[in-house]
Amino acid sequence: MSAVRTLTLADTALPRAGALSNLALIVGASLVTALAAQIEFRVPWSPVPISGQTFAVLLAGAVLGARRAFLAQLLYLAEGAAGV
Repeated sequence: MSAVRTLTLADTALPRAGALSNLALIVGASLVTALAAQIEFRVPWSPVPISGQTFAVLLAGAVLGARRAFLAQLLYLAEGAAGV
């Protein structure tokens, strides 16, 4: 029994994406997550601000699909661990 892969927005925009295109999508999603993490909204009823990082993670999952979004967030974590 073969698994059917669900098409994502990235698959429809780049129907024949190669390894380099996938790498560019992963790096781009990682950078969008890093930029969105700098945006925060303070709400009066909570001392904890809401950041744009959550939106970026959900956006990456919706646009790239589970595998590429996971790799993008793994790259984001590696960038943070390296001090970038």
